[in-house]
Amino acid sequence: MRVLRLGEGKRTTDKLRAGISPVVKFGAEGVGGMTGDRRGIVAAPPRLKLGGKIRARRRDRDLTLTDLANRTGLSVGFLSQVERDITAPSLSSLALIASALDARIHDFIREPPPIQLHHHDETGSAFAVDEGTLRYERLSGSFPGKQLNAIRMDVPPGYRSEETSHDGEEFVFVLSGAIRYILSDRPVDLTAGDSLHFAARDRHRVENPRRSPAVLLTVVTQDLFGEKPSLPRRLRRGTLSVNASLKPNVPRELPK
Repeated sequence: MRVLRLGEGKRTTDKLRAGISPVVKFGAEGVGGMTGDRRGIVAAPPRLKLGGKIRARRRDRDLTLTDLANRTGLSVGFLSQVERDITAPSLSSLALIASALDARIHDFIREPPPIQLHHHDETGSAFAVDEGTLRYERLSGSFPGKQLNAIRMDVPPGYRSEETSHDGEEFVFVLSGAIRYILSDRPVDLTAGDSLHFAARDRHRVENPRRSPAVLLTVVTQDLFGEKPSLPRRLRRGTLSVNASLKPNVPRELPK
């Protein structure tokens, strides 16, 4: 009775050492010599990581890294690192990449469902672009005419994002911890209870210089999940306002 056919021992061992999964098949005979209807089990090839998926999509579109950089506003060096899985893009940058490649975020990562009603003790809607980076939780729904995307972000200690810009507006409220936004080379430090509202066309990035995580609520008009027709890029640049909720509600200028 043959139950497994793994090939010759030496050949199988060589394949395992080379990182190649051997083909494993059930024999035609069942247990005790009875014929069975078992199908062959073949080890599946490894799935492409995020960078490999982006590279494959870019090449399928016959685009160079420079073409993709021009379409997204991200640097060639950063995109090259993303494709080699050296670094991972933020959700906002991944949305830019997906749009530039005529794709949606769900073509690259597991996309969370829209949330019409969310209770604070609910779990299961959290996701990440890559393990070890930002952790997101989608808090907004989807319906005709929707303009806003609300996201909760858990920012680990020492995190630094890439610099990016996109159409629309961005609002940030710090739920816990401390965070720093760099807006057009101007640092803005925020702690729990502080908020920030700015034109997302201004180049910006976020970092957590502390040794403890930070939790943010971000609301953007950027089409993160490909749910509305793309809008033409706006050329005008907006202004920035900062509000510290624990202080009197008066306008404050950015530090110079």
